[in-house]
Order: sequence, then C-alpha cells, then structure tokens
Amino acid sequence: MKKITLLLLFFCFQSQAQFMHLKVNQESGPVKITFMDDTVLSGVAKNNKADDFMLRGLSRQNDRNAMKNANMVAETIQFKEEGTDEFKVFNSNQIKKVNFIYTDGTLYWEYFRIEVAKLDLDTFETKKSVSMFLTKLRDGHFQTYGYALYNSGLYMYTYAFVKVIGEDYTVSLTQNTLLYSDTKIFKVLDYVGKDCPAYQKYMKAVDAKGDLIFRKEYKEAFNAFKESMKERLAKYSKAERHIKIQETVAFNKMKDLYYIDFLEGKYGELCQ
Repeated sequence: MKKITLLLLFFCFQSQAQFMHLKVNQESGPVKITFMDDTVLSGVAKNNKADDFMLRGLSRQNDRNAMKNANMVAETIQFKEEGTDEFKVFNSNQIKKVNFIYTDGTLYWEYFRIEVAKLDLDTFETKKSVSMFLTKLRDGHFQTYGYALYNSGLYMYTYAFVKVIGEDYTVSLTQNTLLYSDTKIFKVLDYVGKDCPAYQKYMKAVDAKGDLIFRKEYKEAFNAFKESMKERLAKYSKAERHIKIQETVAFNKMKDLYYIDFLEGKYGELCQ
C-alpha cells in the first residue's frame, strides 16, 4: 500500500510542464525573456503541454535513462511578444533566462535555462544533456537549480540539479527515485568538484561507502544546523504563526540541501 501511495503522489507532482508555477498550457502574466545574445523581449509565455505524464512518471521510477522523458525537459518554449497577437515557438538553446514579473514591474519568478546531463554513477561518464527551465536555489561553488514538490499545499521534497564546476551543464541529485540515497548524493557531488585535485583526494579518502570520521563530522554539523533552526523557530509567538510556517518550509528545504552545503564547504576549504 505504501508503494502505491507514493506512486500516486508522484503522478500528481509530474502533471506540470516546464514552468512549475503555471498550470499545463496556461498563459502567464508579463514576462521578459533574455536570449543568449543578451537581447531582451517583453511579452507573455505559455506553458507547454505535459503529454503522457503518467508514462513519464513510470519511466523516471524504473528506467535509468528516463531523464530524457522527464516532464521538465523543455526543447522549446511558446512566447508572444508585446504588441503581437500570436505565440511563436523558440528553441530553448536560444534562451538564457525567463523572468516572470508583476504588473508593477517587480520580479517574482526567475527561470534559468540549464542543461542537465545524465551521469552514470558507476563510470562517471555523462550522456547527452537536455534543457530545463528552473529557478536557482543557491549560489556559491556548487550552484544549484531546482524546484520544490508540494502536496495539498504541504512541502514534500526538493529536486536539485547542481552545476558541474568548469562545465556548462548540471547533474541531478534525484535522477531515479523520489528519495535519493546518501551514497548517490555523495557520488554526484564528488563529480561536481572534479576540477579540484585536493577535493577529489578528500572524496576518495572518505569513499562513497562512507568513512566513519566523515560520517561523524557530517552528523555533528547537521545536528547543529537543525538545532539552530529549531531555536530560531521557537522564538516566534502565536501571532507570528504565518511567519513561522514560512520559515519552517524554508528550513525543510535547506535541510534537504544540507549535503550540498556541507561538501561545498569542504570544496571551499581545499580548493582556494
């Protein structure tokens, strides 16, 4: 029964197309598209259809090569320039980013086009990349893009894609299952910092299976992070409940990405 429930939830999440805050085939409010040559056009975008999303959901659960079938893959986008009447289709590789803005001109969603390569965790070889439009979750050495999954308004999980240092593509931390194992995350982040010999030496020393010293160090840092966030949340009064809820969601997202924070810290120590 548990497996069936997870699968049904997964299908609910996978029904969206490339811009996660829009419904399938929905027109947006005002947008500004920045092209690769830095030309900027104003207009409205239209979300692509998410055809065969149930089949794609199944393939992502069971097929090691299913990244090419993911709903978030966007080979094209539909855009209607300001002052025109028809939507035109643009290839994704022409576009750098898409900003969704309020009518007063302030930004509320910023999607970057990223390339996602399928990484073989056994050989560290990558296969042909696909384009996605995702928001940036964090800056720093390990630039991370992604989107959060919600069920009935409740935060569930964050899909994360980390840019490989020195390359023009990202790799996914959540390629095959809803919950990626620590060992797989470790391997992906090993590959992300492949440009730095000192970091590679460190990662090889602790090994993907997990060195006891590393595990202890990580656990202590993670527990300290959780305690600091709990203390912060405990300071909110009942009247500030709405702020506390927002902070709790933010905390849960940060918790899901803490492996990235921790190993980026190691990269920063060793590779400066």
